[in-house]
Amino acid sequence: MIEKLKESLSLSDADQTEIFLFNEQMGLTRFANSVIHQNLIRNWNILNTRLVYGKNIGTSRTTRFDKNTMKEQIRLAKESSKFIKDPDFVSLPPKQPGYTELKNWSRKTESFTPEERGDWVERIVKMMKKNGLTTAGYLTTDSTALSVVNSTGLEASTQVTEAELAVTAIGESGTGYAEQRSYEIGKIDMEATAQRAIDKALRSKNPTEIEPGKYTVVLEPLATSDFIHYLSFLAFGALAFHEDRSYLSQKLGEQVASPLVTIYDDPYDHRAIGLPFDFEGAAKKRVTFIEEGMAKGVAYDSYSANRWKKENTGHALLPPNPHGPFPTDLIMKAGTLPKDELIQSCKKGLLITRFWYIRVLSPKETLFTGMTRDGTFLIENGEITRPVKNLRFQEKVMDALTRVDAVSKEVEAHSVVAPWIRIRDLNFIGGTEY
Repeated sequence: MIEKLKESLSLSDADQTEIFLFNEQMGLTRFANSVIHQNLIRNWNILNTRLVYGKNIGTSRTTRFDKNTMKEQIRLAKESSKFIKDPDFVSLPPKQPGYTELKNWSRKTESFTPEERGDWVERIVKMMKKNGLTTAGYLTTDSTALSVVNSTGLEASTQVTEAELAVTAIGESGTGYAEQRSYEIGKIDMEATAQRAIDKALRSKNPTEIEPGKYTVVLEPLATSDFIHYLSFLAFGALAFHEDRSYLSQKLGEQVASPLVTIYDDPYDHRAIGLPFDFEGAAKKRVTFIEEGMAKGVAYDSYSANRWKKENTGHALLPPNPHGPFPTDLIMKAGTLPKDELIQSCKKGLLITRFWYIRVLSPKETLFTGMTRDGTFLIENGEITRPVKNLRFQEKVMDALTRVDAVSKEVEAHSVVAPWIRIRDLNFIGGTEY
């Protein structure tokens, strides 16, 4: 594929040309009310062409890839470049010595069939019925190939697979949720994931109401991941940082969180299912955003690195991209405590499975609001005593991270590879009827 893309470069008369090709083969089985209601296989392409004429930049995009289409896309990109001038643009990424190839591809994941996905769902449904529950969720198996070339001599190509199972267990008055993901379908424990959702649903039966207020909370990895994922979009990119829209703006070197908090982006950690290069073909680098509570850095792409004379860390999204660079392989460093100890050493608090419907109220302040979901429990004297109805939180998440007083040694891979964490005085402003 790289050779075909390189041949296409000769069709352009631009000062610089970039061609990006994305191919995804995705299998999806979705179920609700304990019945499969959606089953599909999707095979699609994205061909993205970017031409540079001085400071003028044009892009075009299509889902087809052949010689005639390539000629048309170059014509369209050239036409659009007449209307888009960026005085801060310097160059596409230069030719690089190379990148570290990752082994995040599995033949078993790529070849997993609809019948095999259906068999997993059937077994999950049987587990639910034995416990008087219904279920909803999905199982995806995804194989992606990425290739990038540009006229500076850069070329990059890789393949990656990902499988994800998400299961909700639904009872008359309580729900439970669990998910698991890996590049290798064989590493997902279907029965353990379903059983975890079942256990939460059964324990969530007949929840009681508690008064909103400030509570110590133990966040399971899904909930921790929710916080860090939203935070990263607002605070960890160079564009927001240099435009003074990030919480970390003008704070590098300062203590901004508990010493127990270290957050970084590392594509070379297999748990994150990363890519070795970004959507411009630049090699990805590990970037630490917060280290032992101290603000350390942000992610750059070629544009922001050139504009502010920094090192390109390989975090470009697909152009045109008004959001700037963004970390995609986030990890929060594990602590030293067993996860059970976070509960056992808590006098009074809440155990939270996950959040949902998170909305950002003030981006720079990292003020979020959202709801608990699928398993919220009261902790009293080191024990989980009863389920409680869901609550709405409203909190400045960076302030909350200064109050982290315990981090588990166990982690789970979700949108962020994250541990269990305990936070003092998380602010809840309202309750629900369920």
